[in-house]
Amino acid sequence: MGVFQITSKSAVTTPAVTDELLIQQSAITKKTVQVFNSMNGFDAATGMAGANLLVGRQGTGNVKISLTQLIAYINNIIIPNMTYTDINIVGTGFTIGGVSLSAMCALSSTDIAFVDPSTDTLRTYRFNGSIWSLIGNALEISGMGTSALCTLSSTDIALVDATLDELRCYRFDGTTWSLVGSGLSISGMNFPALCTLSSTDVAFIDSALEELRCYRFNGSTWSLIGSGLSISSIGTPALCALNSTDVTFIDSTLEELRTYRFNGSTWSLVGSGLSISGIDTPRLCTLNSTDVVFINRGDTEFNCYRFNGSTWSLVSSGLNIPLTDYISICTINNMNIIFYDSVGKQLRKYHFTIEVA
Repeated sequence: MGVFQITSKSAVTTPAVTDELLIQQSAITKKTVQVFNSMNGFDAATGMAGANLLVGRQGTGNVKISLTQLIAYINNIIIPNMTYTDINIVGTGFTIGGVSLSAMCALSSTDIAFVDPSTDTLRTYRFNGSIWSLIGNALEISGMGTSALCTLSSTDIALVDATLDELRCYRFDGTTWSLVGSGLSISGMNFPALCTLSSTDVAFIDSALEELRCYRFNGSTWSLIGSGLSISSIGTPALCALNSTDVTFIDSTLEELRTYRFNGSTWSLVGSGLSISGIDTPRLCTLNSTDVVFINRGDTEFNCYRFNGSTWSLVSSGLNIPLTDYISICTINNMNIIFYDSVGKQLRKYHFTIEVA
């Protein structure tokens, strides 16, 4: 392989990594440079130089690979061939007692929104690289039940719960949370799941209505987009988005990891599902455009699964954690997830270690 020759794999069509800052800070980047050097016979010297990465050495000069080329290399070579081999806590966990069915989503690479139904509050927590802290004021949302939330922007979230039966947008100004526009009634729901498709669109499903739907927020009101897809006889569901059209779905009754696609008007199943038995209350979050993290209530291990466009496969081993109960998770940036469960009662950041075949 030449220095600037990028070998593509058709299974990966959607860029998993596009942000320059994430590229520069990513553990994948370091691994990519190492693999790139090895494949091209360069030594291990690396560095950053403006918009270019210095990759190895050829003769007396550095060989540069642009960020565009690096992104392509990560998406087409590294991600399809990497496995997740270890997981470690970053910094110190933050104790939040008395929470059972929590939910969370990322606002930035440091901040998360966190819902505590036991106290009917929406809060913001920040991780400074070593410790967590509560930021600003909590917002009381009286009568809240089992909730789900997802990110719309660095300030806005979508939130739905099974008692108030309403989909809403909330905004954090750095100090306080406030309701934006009006909510949309979704009556009769139970155990909802929600994930982000874009800055305006979310995917929704719950265990009572049993229909996968897309809702859009125009800045003041919510509306149903297209038609929903009936998925009958589901239990407690979990959702996460692979990209702006595709979502990963699993539930506690059908016990099958699946991909569904929204074309702007209808939903359809993509490829085949993967059976995962023994599910109680599942949770999912996205690592990139092909990989997701799965964990179930009572598990002592994270599992990472990869979708190649038609089938799912397990791509992790040994990602052990202490015994869990009710769990909430979200992705905060490349190779890092945020985790809370009702046994450990700690908000934690976990970092994955990868190996590339």
